[in-house]
Amino acid sequence: MPFFQSSSNPSILPPKSPFLAPRRASNPEIFDGHSNHDLTAISSTKSLQSDLDPSKYTTVEPEHKSNLMGCTANLITAIVGAGVIGIPYAFRETGLCAGWAFILLSAVMGCKSLRLLVETAKHVDAPSYETLSEAAFGRNGWILCNLNMFFMAWGPMLSYMMIVKDTLGRVLGYPEEDVAGQKMVLAVSSVLVMLPLSLQRDMADLAKTSRLSVLFDIFLVAIVAIFSPTSESIHDAGGIINLLSQSTFRPGTCFIGLGIISFAFSCQHSSLIIAGSLDNPTRERWSKVTLIALAACATLATFMGTFGYIGFLEYTEGDVLNNFPMLEDTNNSNDMITARAANIARGLLCCTMFFVYPLESFVARHVIMTNLFRGREAHEGDDHAVLDRWDRNSCR
Repeated sequence: MPFFQSSSNPSILPPKSPFLAPRRASNPEIFDGHSNHDLTAISSTKSLQSDLDPSKYTTVEPEHKSNLMGCTANLITAIVGAGVIGIPYAFRETGLCAGWAFILLSAVMGCKSLRLLVETAKHVDAPSYETLSEAAFGRNGWILCNLNMFFMAWGPMLSYMMIVKDTLGRVLGYPEEDVAGQKMVLAVSSVLVMLPLSLQRDMADLAKTSRLSVLFDIFLVAIVAIFSPTSESIHDAGGIINLLSQSTFRPGTCFIGLGIISFAFSCQHSSLIIAGSLDNPTRERWSKVTLIALAACATLATFMGTFGYIGFLEYTEGDVLNNFPMLEDTNNSNDMITARAANIARGLLCCTMFFVYPLESFVARHVIMTNLFRGREAHEGDDHAVLDRWDRNSCR
């Protein structure tokens, strides 16, 4: 019998969705002083200890929550990731006008799917993506969803580390041939920045770094828009009208660009974790989060794709920053200014990789914990409660 199904045994309670009730409450005397907690909070805490030694005094600190803007910043950071630097290349494959349409389509469908996921989870009282899949497809759905979530997080985590190794190494002066130097840069930055952020207990703890990441993304897009040679390309094409007529829609390669754009807007695997970190999570507040986040991501992608593609047209590379000159390859003053701006953009890109990596690591850690630990909290994906438990004998 699936765990969510009702039973005649009153001791077996249905799981609680984060959109219906608090996931866990704290012991008010220890964590919250004399705040307005009631007996429900205490009994909620005691329910966690049902399978523990009652003689031991244990508590679970409440899950940290983020406000509306913090949750929105987390969602924007999870969506943008490294995909924004590939949007100009996607425009090259789809055509400029088709690229605009595909971005709008991806944003609308992404917003709808994020809301639909949470609404469906609320309807069946499922607290996580994998339990929602279990509600629909049983144990096999739970296993398949866990696998997909892990690989959807693990793949981007590897790509972020590769970007840091290649990009930050060159920014710091290590040539492309110096593989040992680039590996050292990756190792040091991973230990000093990415690892501490990934060790945070709750998704809400990353809201501040996600706000910084959104600012860095804005500056990155602004640098590409300002320093791309768009005026030269428009002049060589005979005007913006001629340029648009030459790059409206390219049916031969449009699906390549569509794949890049749609993947750049994918974040469904982390949606319920981010939604569960929202303070006072209601339908209206989650709708605001998705609307603001997807509108911001669509705006960033549109500006990056338009200016990046128009600047380099058929020479646009998969990473548009590779179209800009490196400092060691420049001679005149104009190219030097552009190269320095491009280096700043590369540094900003690495900073966003530092901040988006922990978001994906939370998803991978969530999957590992649901499979590594026993008990209702682990099965429901109640990560913070499992991490706070004093006993580790429940590990299989």
